[in-house]
Order: sequence, then C-alpha cells, then structure tokens
Amino acid sequence: MQHGDLIRLPDADDTSVNWRPLMLVAALSVLVKIPTLATPAFWDEMAYISQASWLADNGLWRVVPGLRSDGQFFGHPPGLHFLAASLFRVFGHSIEAAHVLIACFSAIGVAATYALVRAAHDAKIALLAALLLLLSPTWFYNAGVFLADLPVAALGTLCAVFVIRDRLLPYLVVASCMVLIKETAVALVVALVAFRLLTRWPLTRATLIDAARWAVPLLAAVTFALVQKAVTGKFFFIFDFEFAPMFDLSLQSAVLQAADISRWIFIAQSRWVLSAAIVVDLMTNLEARRRRELLLFALVVLASGYAFTVIYYSSRYVIPVLPFFYALGAVSLMSLARQPRLQWATGTVAVGLTLWSLARDPYRGIGENNLQYIGIVRTNQAAARELESRYAASRIASTWPTGSQLTQPLLGYVSSPLDVKWFEGPGDLVEADVAVVARPANPQAAELEALVRSMEWPVVSTWSYGETAITLYRRPETRPTRQER
Repeated sequence: MQHGDLIRLPDADDTSVNWRPLMLVAALSVLVKIPTLATPAFWDEMAYISQASWLADNGLWRVVPGLRSDGQFFGHPPGLHFLAASLFRVFGHSIEAAHVLIACFSAIGVAATYALVRAAHDAKIALLAALLLLLSPTWFYNAGVFLADLPVAALGTLCAVFVIRDRLLPYLVVASCMVLIKETAVALVVALVAFRLLTRWPLTRATLIDAARWAVPLLAAVTFALVQKAVTGKFFFIFDFEFAPMFDLSLQSAVLQAADISRWIFIAQSRWVLSAAIVVDLMTNLEARRRRELLLFALVVLASGYAFTVIYYSSRYVIPVLPFFYALGAVSLMSLARQPRLQWATGTVAVGLTLWSLARDPYRGIGENNLQYIGIVRTNQAAARELESRYAASRIASTWPTGSQLTQPLLGYVSSPLDVKWFEGPGDLVEADVAVVARPANPQAAELEALVRSMEWPVVSTWSYGETAITLYRRPETRPTRQER
C-alpha cells in the first residue's frame, strides 16, 4: 500500500501513542466553548431546546411518532432531543446542559478528524487538520449552539474512521444513532458505503455483501420514516407553520444553489487557501491523485454537499463536509511544503489565518456560522432586560423570535415569563400596551410593524447589530399601561 493511501492500520505502538493527541484535541474542543455555555439560545436553537425541554417534561417515550403532536420535532428524527431531554431529567433544565452536549460532539468530531488523517499520515499533519477544523468560524459557531448539524458531522467523521479501520460493529452502532439525529446523516452513510465499494473494485458477490453490511444503519432511518409516515402521513418535514418549499427542481435554481454551495465549501472563511493547496498538489503531485482521502472527500461533498442543489439549503446543513475538507486540505498543504521546517511555518500561518477569520469573519445572512451571533444575542438580551424591567406588567404584542425569548426563561433572556400576545392579526393589538418587532423574523413581524406604524405608535427604543434590529413601540393612547394602572 502506498504512502498516500488513507487506509492503513497503524501498529500497536502507534495506537498507544495516538491517545495523547486525541485526548488533547478533544479536551481543547470542550475548553474553548466554556465561555459560551451560558449564552442564550439563538435563532433555530430556540426551537430545538424548547422541544427537548417538552420531551423531558412529558416523558422520553414520546420520541416515538404518534405519541405526540405530528409537528413536535418538525418531522426530524429526535435523537438529539432525546439526549438533551435525558440530561434535563438528571441535571435539570438548563441551556448549559444542552451546550455541554454539543461541545462533547464537537470534541468527537475534532478528535475523529485527527484520527482520520493519522491513519495514513504523521501526527503533525493530523493535528493541523484538527486545529483548522476546530478554529474554523462555522464549526466554532455550531459547536456552541444546540442544533443537529454538528453532531451529524462529528459522528459521520467517526464513522469514516471506523470504515477505514474496518471496525464494523462500532460503525453500526454509531451510524445507526447518527441517522436518528437528522435526515442529512443518510447521505453520509451512502457516501461511506460507496467508498467501501469503490476501494474494493471490481464488484463481486463478496464486495456487494460487504457493502450491504455497512449499509445496515439505513434500516434505522427507513424504519423511523415509515413509522412517521404511517401515523402522520408524511415521512419528514412536518411544520406547524408556513415554511419555504423543501424541493426546487428547476435548472436555474439548481445551478444558482450549486454555486452558493461551492462558494461556501471551497472559498468562504479563508477556505480558498486550502482549496488552492489541494488543486496545486493535485496538479503537481502524481501521488496526490492516488490518495484515497481524495475519493472519500469527493463522495462526501457530492452526497452531503451538492445534494442541496435541489433541497432547501442553509450553509450549516453542509457542515458534515468540513472535517473531510480540512483533512484533505491539511494533507495537501503539508505535501507542498515538504521540508519539516517549512511545514511547521506553513502550518502556523494556516492556523493564524484561520484564527484571523474566526475573529473577523463578516456578518452575513441572519448571523449564523461565525461569532457574529454573540453580538446578536447580546442585542436581544438588552431588549429583553428593558422589557422585563419596565414592562413586566404590560401586555406585549410580538412574534417569533422575540415572543419565544420573552416567554421561555430556559432560553436565557428573561428570568420569568412576560405577558406576550402572539400577533396573528389586527385584533391582537386591542389589549396590547406595547409591541416588539424583530428583523429579520417571520412574515407576521412585518405585518405587525406595518400595522403599528400605520396606527402611529411611537418608537420607544431600538436595539441593533448588523442587519438585526429589535424595535419597541408603545400605544399612543393616553390611557395608562397595566403597569402604570
């Protein structure tokens, strides 16, 4: 087997030595997230934590479709909710418990990235790959919020390690759990099974039987989907609110979305540097074209990345690609540097550039995928503090997300629930003393803002960060608020 091959079983000495850096990068992954463990819930995270809390209160057995409302988990497999709910039952409901769980998944993903590279390359290259992943803005962000995308990425990378080391039993356990966390995990299983087949070419009865064994976790996903279909009428995507279409099969949309996915995976957040290293290494190094990590990355990026060309897409959905990208990028970068001293210098520069990107990556979209979300959370906290101190006895008209922030103390914004009237139409303003409008938000927020402006409600306060803003309006009538009465 050639030096560049990914599949290589280390000897016993390598195995014993490798535990130290594995434990180091895992511990580092948790330690760097300690400052954000108590950070209030942000955006979609609010729904996930609320759902996990509901499960803890109403019984863990209600993860089974048919034993709760159809849209309770939006149709997602509730594996992550189950884990958090179990923690809530033992340690009490807290956002810290949910964030510790995600930090542990981050540790698994970073350590698995190290192990993935270490299977064929030296510890220096493996450590570089692990650090680049850990410090990348989008991984760092997702390691601090209670969402399912990073756990899928972490377990998917661990499954890849089991595949290349031919460890079927632990793979079956981990992969089966993974597909019950989010539907996107299915794509990783498909990619890994395809990798098994293509690295054991040509196709024979034996290789097909082998692939079938590694495809067994798909049965867990299929079983969940069939049960959910039987009791709800839908396999997945069960929302109790208006949501964008899940699929868009038009050619124009697919091309534009593929371009967005390409920019995000290969260019954004300084990843263009590693992309350039991969391309140059492939052009100048024959051995680089024979590396099996190249095939593994190609399969994962096709299955877990470009599958979203026709499916509703958010940049965090393709985070399972990143461990494999940084693994290949670190190998290519060190391959180009060649000399040990140059490799250390190049690796240091790469880590420094990633740190710079972590600190300076700009605000985009709703503030996801980098540290900008901290500024948004602090803005929301400031608004909630003023509402809690000055309008605790007032009727507040609002919509999501501020409505959830003001009524659910578990999310970290208020100490006790405020009296919020969820706005659905003009009638909901009749008894309201104040109105709170967040941007961006759902369509009802725009309707509420247009209505209070047309009724000439004066602006009391505005809090903003980037493109995010929260505006507080007060009823213009001379009648006192309930707090003043």
